[in-house]
Amino acid sequence: MEALWQERLQALRVAAGHLEYLLRQRALNPLEANAVASAILGDVYVPSASAQRAREMWPHVCALRREVFWRYYPLFPRLDPGIANGTVRAMVRRIPPEGHGKRHSAARQYDVWTRAACQHVFIPVAFPSVTRPPLETLQKQALDDLFRFVTEVTPEVPLAGLNALMVRPYVPSIPASIIEGRLTVGLVQRFYERLKQTGRPGHRWQARLGTLALRVHGLAGSTDENQITRELEALAAEVDAWQADTPLAQRAKRNMTYHIRWLKEQMARPRREVGQPKRHDLPPNPIPESEADWQVRFEPTDLSPVEWYGLRQCTQAMDVAWDESTVWVLEGRSKMSVVLRRQKSGVHGKDFDAILMPAWDGENLWIACRHSGIHVVSPSGAIVARIGRSEGLPPY
Repeated sequence: MEALWQERLQALRVAAGHLEYLLRQRALNPLEANAVASAILGDVYVPSASAQRAREMWPHVCALRREVFWRYYPLFPRLDPGIANGTVRAMVRRIPPEGHGKRHSAARQYDVWTRAACQHVFIPVAFPSVTRPPLETLQKQALDDLFRFVTEVTPEVPLAGLNALMVRPYVPSIPASIIEGRLTVGLVQRFYERLKQTGRPGHRWQARLGTLALRVHGLAGSTDENQITRELEALAAEVDAWQADTPLAQRAKRNMTYHIRWLKEQMARPRREVGQPKRHDLPPNPIPESEADWQVRFEPTDLSPVEWYGLRQCTQAMDVAWDESTVWVLEGRSKMSVVLRRQKSGVHGKDFDAILMPAWDGENLWIACRHSGIHVVSPSGAIVARIGRSEGLPPY
């Protein structure tokens, strides 16, 4: 794998260890823990300009995400949702007990982190840019992990996050993945059958809801509208009779009712028959076809290697490069000259007169430094002017 990926991998493992320590110490509430965990999981990416290379590395990315996920989320049920001011250092932003007009109750925090967890598990089959049908192993593993999470980590009530994955035909979801060819109906039906066999009423309801969603979207089974409507009504009656005696159960009941009603509304919408042509043709695509992968061409130079962290074009024949102590002018492939240098002299941190950024006005470079102000320098390195505190520049 690429060197940059190895570097990101090491940094991620360090961050994962820090968060796991906080979770085991119960120093975060579930809402805070989910925010940090989602940020770390979102940082797992493929640093490659080649889409082909990204597809090759995607199994490694999924394996790493899976490892980190199962280190974190099984610890979430132990967290205290009432924590508001813990021992975590100030750079970890504390999420207040109230915000955006809604109280962050224990039930709402449970809803938020379980929704996020379901989406994290489903990532391997959710993105068409890197996932392809040959990755059947990842698809099976994602559904197996989703089943494990639903039945082992959060078995108490039907999860709102799973309902959204099963019902909505938008990415990321199970119907959207089937429509896009990234998931097979057989794998999904096997997942629903396993849910039914757990013996829990909530899991049976969700399996029926998911199966009915496939039929509503015309992806599997009978599409007879009267039969589907009767089955939705029967499921709604069972959920309505559920004696939800806790805030968590009441929230889950409302979500189940909402998704059943959403499917019934989809049934009431007029739909085209299979094979019926669209009324209007699609407009032509105004974007010309191009290669999917970025194409970057590198040319050899005769310049001595330097480590700059900024590069900007000034003219067709001249660029300027800089780091915190030096500004270079590059002309052609072989000419590179220093136009300004700030001596460190053992001074570090805020006391060092670091170069911040140069700007080109069409004739000279205007170079901003941390303490000495702005230096106006010609491309040959001649100092044209200096603007400092005596000229009215603020001392910052």
